[in-house]
Amino acid sequence: MATNAFNILATFAAETFGGTETVRPELEPETFFRLIEARLHLSAVGGTSENFTIDLDSGQPAAAFHDVNLETEDMAAKASHIKYWGDELRFYNDDDKIIFQYANTNNRNWGLECKYLRALNTYSL
Repeated sequence: MATNAFNILATFAAETFGGTETVRPELEPETFFRLIEARLHLSAVGGTSENFTIDLDSGQPAAAFHDVNLETEDMAAKASHIKYWGDELRFYNDDDKIIFQYANTNNRNWGLECKYLRALNTYSL
């Protein structure tokens, strides 16, 4: 295992879905963090016009309107997408969540990698 990484191992159990289920992995470090990169890879070209989205859930009440879309990419003709924010100073609060979503109606196997930096110290002014 690589330094500063962890693997979650679990026994696979096949499941037959009955409708429009969508997998929604979330990044929630619970500390001040900076988003660097997200990579989605499908086992084959998507084949259907479906968006891979990356959204910010700010942890604020819905009326505050702090939730925003950070990235949308149609995967119909692609098997991979990389969004790189490394040159941008995008910092997020400890109650923010980054939500990754892809409907995957063509049942592709897919993997998602997200790179981020956690802040060791935060200061308020």
